[in-house]
Amino acid sequence: TIYTTPQVLAEAITSERKRKKNDLPPPSKKTRSHGGPRCHGYGPYRVQMYPGFFFCSPCAQVDTKTKDVNPQSRRFKCTAGHESFFFPTTEMKSPCPPANLVEVASEAELENTALKRKIARLEKELLEAKGGAEKAARRKSNNVTSANKDFKDEITEVVEDFLKKKYKRMGRKRIGKLLAKAFFFLGDGVAKDELLTLAKKELRRTTFAPWRILRAMDLNGGTLNYAGVEILRSLESENEKYFHGSRLESLWS
Repeated sequence: TIYTTPQVLAEAITSERKRKKNDLPPPSKKTRSHGGPRCHGYGPYRVQMYPGFFFCSPCAQVDTKTKDVNPQSRRFKCTAGHESFFFPTTEMKSPCPPANLVEVASEAELENTALKRKIARLEKELLEAKGGAEKAARRKSNNVTSANKDFKDEITEVVEDFLKKKYKRMGRKRIGKLLAKAFFFLGDGVAKDELLTLAKKELRRTTFAPWRILRAMDLNGGTLNYAGVEILRSLESENEKYFHGSRLESLWS
């Protein structure tokens, strides 16, 4: 290229310099006069404000120094390598556990898992065994209750049919008297003891109720006392200790 005048030559030189300057790559990161971002630039509470990021010990020493320090010195040089002046970029690396420690932890986890499975299996077997026993007891109780109910219903049905067919016009009092005698001596007295037990319970509940005896003692003072009632009870209990089921209830209980 031929430049005719010095002015044209100067313009060409200026244009060439601008072109070369524009062709240069941009800087990798923003820098300042002291060499780039430092940890103490994020504030004295950077550890609490930015958890999980790495902050070097030289910058921590700068925070504790009361006199001016030279950031360019090797002693206080930042080693964190942050790339932004506004927000930290270097994250803290988690330490890797030793290989033997990982193996021990894995073995412990396997043993713990196996133990948990064994405990769960034993608990399941215990619940199944307990549930089976409860079901068997319930089934047995239901069978007994069902058999008792069937027996009572069948006896009642047979007696009612018999009375309706042959003794339809007989009075209630007479029927009750005959039935009592019949069941009392039925089968060589097989129901005798239970009939007496039922009669005693009914007498204790009605005629010889404790409150009725105490009221009679109050209304007839001096004619009957606790010792007299116990003497009457001894005729039936025959002085047996802790006797239950007598016609007269103990007034001491």
